[in-house]
Amino acid sequence: MNAVKFEIKHLDIAPDELHYQLPIAGKIIRKIPGADRPDYYLAKLNKTIIWTRDNGSTEEISNIVVCSRYKGQQMSPNMDNLAIAIAYVTDNSLLDDAILAFKKIKYAAKGRVNAATSKFRKVFN
Repeated sequence: MNAVKFEIKHLDIAPDELHYQLPIAGKIIRKIPGADRPDYYLAKLNKTIIWTRDNGSTEEISNIVVCSRYKGQQMSPNMDNLAIAIAYVTDNSLLDDAILAFKKIKYAAKGRVNAATSKFRKVFN
């Protein structure tokens, strides 16, 4: 499922600052297994998002990890309003790792994702 383009237009649970940055668009880089499940996905964002840490400092996030929230559902090129969990990649060395290291991500939100349709692809290129 490499290079699937996506758009997140709705967040179910998220910090206010993330709601203000919608829509979030990007593309799936690759699947990466975690210790608890095999179907996490690394994604590169088209535009960085700003994360305010607990200490008040800010950081630009250019990559996220996403996974479906419910058993039996999975990310696919045809996903439509799929419920997902979203985590910020806080250590970009994760992009070279074979297994998801939870210490290199920060849980951020729950939302809904759609695969980019042909009418949106020109926006993402």
